[in-house]
Amino acid sequence: MTRRTCIAIVDATRARILVHERSDQVNEMTERVDLVNGARRATNVASTRTRGDHFGFDAPRTEQLGRLDTLFAHDIVAELSRIAGETSSRELVLSASPHMLGLLREPLSKLHGVRIMELVSDLTKLDRDELRERLSYTYDG
Repeated sequence: MTRRTCIAIVDATRARILVHERSDQVNEMTERVDLVNGARRATNVASTRTRGDHFGFDAPRTEQLGRLDTLFAHDIVAELSRIAGETSSRELVLSASPHMLGLLREPLSKLHGVRIMELVSDLTKLDRDELRERLSYTYDG
């Protein structure tokens, strides 16, 4: 029997979605999608910071980035839903920053029949082999 697990490696600017397929004959991890939050990377919201603002707080920029991150989280969940359906995956390993985990939890709760394992970890720069090694303890992959 072939088991498939979706793996999502997410930060605010990028999301990699992989599928780990394993059976007696196969043990393969393939990258299915590499999403980029281009709007966040390209945004240059005007700063309202004044010379006397010692705290470095820039409310309009922070609000704009929050909206972009929320939209990106919904795009990620749409892709995860599509890929989980196409591959009949019943498990999702989600590695993300605390900020993105918070944004992804609510929309991911609508994925029925998929068990979600969360990791608060930055794995965005790892290649497939490094990911397989780092994630091997997380699920029976």
